[in-house]
Amino acid sequence: MTDVDPMLLTVWIVVIGTSLIYMLVKVCRCMNFLGTYQQDLKARIKALRINKMLNRIGVGLPSYLSKADPTDIELHLITCQGCKTTQTCDSCLDEGLNISEKRFCPNYAHLKKYRS
Repeated sequence: MTDVDPMLLTVWIVVIGTSLIYMLVKVCRCMNFLGTYQQDLKARIKALRINKMLNRIGVGLPSYLSKADPTDIELHLITCQGCKTTQTCDSCLDEGLNISEKRFCPNYAHLKKYRS
């Protein structure tokens, strides 16, 4: 068996320990960012008609967020924000009209894919 210099062993332990702590801090920051992003996304969805539309067609927000690609979600939000049929949308959502019979929503075909 070879003798290991105690000083060299101490240096290696410090380097490896510091590297592990650094990686742990990075992972925690990344997870915090993702949590903040999810919260922001939920707030943005809840502020738009798309939230009512999801509920009406039977797609829960947690299910939507877990199944839909973030790029698709952003596209759905942009489409909802720029929609030209908001009066029809409000009428259908507020009055309980059958959404599937009304083809006014440009997101409808995409959103119904996320039904549980």
